[in-house]
Amino acid sequence: MLHEIDDAALGAGNAPCWLRDHGANLSAPRLLLDRPWIAPDGRSLTTLSLADILAAAAAYHEMYRRLEVSLGDVVVFRIRTPIEVYLHWLALAARGAIAAPVNPNFSDGDVSQYARTVDAVGQLVGTEVSPAARAEFRWSHRSEERSHAAPVTAAPAPDAELALYAPRPEDIVLLCHTSGTTGPPKAVSCSHRGFMVGLRSQLKQGHSPLFGRTMLNALPAAHHSWFMTITWALLSGMELVLSTDQSGPALVDDVERFMPDSIRSFSCTLREVARLGLPAGALRSVGMWMVTGDVSHPKDIESVGALGTHPVVTPDSRAPGMYVLAGFGTTELGHPHFSLLQVPGQTGVPARCVGRPASFAQAAIVDAAGRQLQHDEIGQFAVHSAAVTPGYWNDPERTARSRSGHFWLTGDVGYRDQFGRYFHLGRTPDVIDTADGPVYSVCLEEELLQSIRQIERCAIVRLSSADGATRLACLLEASDSQRTTAAWHAEVNAVLAKASLPTTAQTVVLPSGQLPLTSTGKIRKFIVRAGLGTQS
Repeated sequence: MLHEIDDAALGAGNAPCWLRDHGANLSAPRLLLDRPWIAPDGRSLTTLSLADILAAAAAYHEMYRRLEVSLGDVVVFRIRTPIEVYLHWLALAARGAIAAPVNPNFSDGDVSQYARTVDAVGQLVGTEVSPAARAEFRWSHRSEERSHAAPVTAAPAPDAELALYAPRPEDIVLLCHTSGTTGPPKAVSCSHRGFMVGLRSQLKQGHSPLFGRTMLNALPAAHHSWFMTITWALLSGMELVLSTDQSGPALVDDVERFMPDSIRSFSCTLREVARLGLPAGALRSVGMWMVTGDVSHPKDIESVGALGTHPVVTPDSRAPGMYVLAGFGTTELGHPHFSLLQVPGQTGVPARCVGRPASFAQAAIVDAAGRQLQHDEIGQFAVHSAAVTPGYWNDPERTARSRSGHFWLTGDVGYRDQFGRYFHLGRTPDVIDTADGPVYSVCLEEELLQSIRQIERCAIVRLSSADGATRLACLLEASDSQRTTAAWHAEVNAVLAKASLPTTAQTVVLPSGQLPLTSTGKIRKFIVRAGLGTQS
């Protein structure tokens, strides 16, 4: 069936319908849930076949029809149960509407603000809309003549069949928000063409034995890459485990329970597992771990790569260690545009290396004027491909600022070496200009997190003094609450000096939970910088 993936009718949000119409097995298990879910027909399910997915999506589609959600409408929803997130997307896509899921950690106020930003017709707020729980659909300011909030639930629709809706290449099929580390979360448009470019490229590479039969999807359910992973798994014929909890300990539990052959997650989950100190032989079923999002540290990759087992010659013959495919991308890129494969037993991967561009992408390092730089010259990451977002929803000015010619500026700083490998030195706003030159704060933070395991989180920020000089401050949260600030400051600077990195003028030790975090657990550095202010 994969030879038909260039079919123009196959699109973002309609894979189950397309598979049904092309004779796929409707009864085989396809999605595995880590906790029971009550379907619209009242059944408690932990495994869903294509038939189950289509029946539930048809019920959600009927719910949205009753709510009069139609072509081009944007619907914001905050739902914690992963399978619910997927079903809402399928139902809205079948109506030609645009799903705008938000992280379940968004507050009610955050959801309402985001709904206003994207000009949504309404917002669905609740845990589920199955018979086991209630949710509310709140109409936006554009629908004041309707009730402000209406309880909704998805009832069985036995006579309804979810029809295949084929979007046009330029149609927006999904809005995903950024993490919010450098500013308030931004709504990123995902087009049908952009969604399918990276996916088709991945499918055409064939099904590697390393992916195996079962994959664990440990990505957050509101993210573009999560939807991409489900679509990829369904079209590849794999079973996919949907993980509700993306923490390191929860992932270890899911691996022991479901014995997946491969994993896909963000780098923060990989980091948590690397810091658990698991014994050799742990995660024994896993032969491949695919990481996306932020840059993964070589030590974390090496620690996790020593776990698991990978197939050699035949799937039944296995050797110690797993492959780690570290992909780098942003929400705006829609698909990892750089990747680096580490094979079992490999060491010495250069720090901050994100590998080479994907086959469907063109990349460059450019200066402030948009001129392409030579190797080893530091500048901004610039990427061109059909997978890149058309722009920020309802924000043409920000979209224009993010373009340089035909390139999209990712907001990242780095360089390319003479071998064509790209190296990431942090986000543009996080670069600190000092009298001694630019300081790439992420490099200092990474060194501290890797060298001092008691540090749970840390941020290196600018400290402006009365004399106008720029110095560095380290804000950290640590598990060791007995040490004095002076002792922490001494160790922080000792670690940085040993690594030939700039030292700090001040260390601030905070109680756990005091650093402001995004809904995905990243430090909101723009808030830290604003709160620190000017100190002498």
